[in-house]
Amino acid sequence: MNICPNITVKEVVCPHVWEKWGEKAIRFIDPNLRSVIDVIRNQILKCPIVINNGTWKQRGLRCNCCQLVADKTKAGKVYLSAHNLGKGLDFSCSQYTVQQIHDLIKKNAHLLPCKIRLESPLDAPTWVHVDIITEGQTDKVYIFRA
Repeated sequence: MNICPNITVKEVVCPHVWEKWGEKAIRFIDPNLRSVIDVIRNQILKCPIVINNGTWKQRGLRCNCCQLVADKTKAGKVYLSAHNLGKGLDFSCSQYTVQQIHDLIKKNAHLLPCKIRLESPLDAPTWVHVDIITEGQTDKVYIFRA
């Protein structure tokens, strides 16, 4: 099952979630995020992107067993992110730099189905973080600092 053409459910959930729910894990990914990543992948970039694969395992939905989340929990810290909520993911694309991807998304913001946030390349220099968590922003594409 795909969340959109060219991107499978397995690519956007951590291995723990995939092992437990398989294709049914699509229910944990916000429909707006699915639409956003479809537009970015298939209409704006028009080339393959990498979310989770053999090397990357926590770029999409993260559960309580994922190392990033588990470490925060063990330290007694509250940890909620767009990743935990099925509203954000990280990706890379070998055909463009992070800045080029940001520029293309901003240039084509009219294609996006909803407002999005992109993490600043200053904080995410080798990957693109996109999410649909909005904080009263007026721009269709908002660049935030982590």
